[in-house]
Amino acid sequence: MPYSYPNDIPQFAKNKKADLQKRVIELFNAEFERTKNETSARRAALAFMSNYEKKYGDSTRKGSGPSGDATDKRLKKSLEEQVESILKSKYNQTEE
Repeated sequence: MPYSYPNDIPQFAKNKKADLQKRVIELFNAEFERTKNETSARRAALAFMSNYEKKYGDSTRKGSGPSGDATDKRLKKSLEEQVESILKSKYNQTEE
C-alpha cells in the first residue's frame, strides 16, 4: 500500500512538516518495495520519525519552530543511510 505526497499521507505523519512527510513516504515506499511487508515498512518509517525527533526535537511538527533550510539539510541524508541506521540500532539493541 504505497503512499504518495501530498494526496495520500500516512496517518502517523499527518501532523509533521511537509519535508519530513516526504521522507517518511519515501522511506515507507522503499521498505515496502523491498520487503513486500506493510508492517515492516510502517515500523521503519516510525523508527525513522522517532530517531529524527529524538535527535532534533519537536521542530518537525507543523507550526513549530523555523521551517526551511535547516530542516531540509537534516533530511538530506540518503534513504539507504536512514534504513541502515534504523536496522543497526534495532539489531544492536537486541544483541545486548
